Amino acid sequence: MHMKWTPGAVLLASLLVGGCGDDGERGGPDQGAEPSAEQDGGQGGGSTACELLSDDEVSDLFGHPASAVPAEDETVGESSTCLWQATADQGAAVYQLQLSVFSGSTELFDPDAWGGSPEAVEGLGDQAFVVRSGGLLGTTAGYLEGDRSVFLSYARPVGDDEVDTATQADDVVELLRAVDDRLD
Repeated sequence: MHMKWTPGAVLLASLLVGGCGDDGERGGPDQGAEPSAEQDGGQGGGSTACELLSDDEVSDLFGHPASAVPAEDETVGESSTCLWQATADQGAAVYQLQLSVFSGSTELFDPDAWGGSPEAVEGLGDQAFVVRSGGLLGTTAGYLEGDRSVFLSYARPVGDDEVDTATQADDVVELLRAVDDRLD
């Protein structure tokens, strides 16, 4: 049996696997997360995607201190992904932002794959969208430029509905614009 991995499925899998417990394991800035490439002076552990946004920029989005969560296989070929995470309320709330950059194919670019109603975004790549509310997938913005697809997804997989990621959709789009500027 062959399963087709859409960008939304990749994000959902990473959200579920990402360390988000309060058991002292790697996973959040207050739970022993290893430093990102930016924090450790660019030495090892960081992927290209992790270098495109700073922990401070992501912390501003979350309203809580965030850090990149290292993964074993962040970069595959010309594709790269990075997950930032923050915890609040002693682990009762988790914020996650995932940046994925896929090069060499346009097959993964599908605005309808993100669990909500995509809205067009002007002035970003050849084609761009934002899904303000994609259910468990949260808010996702993405764009296609040539054969490169870039997605930025903001979710709250743990915690009450105190903060709805859809209210910060414009902020997610602005972070995606910053990523685009840095990729050029």
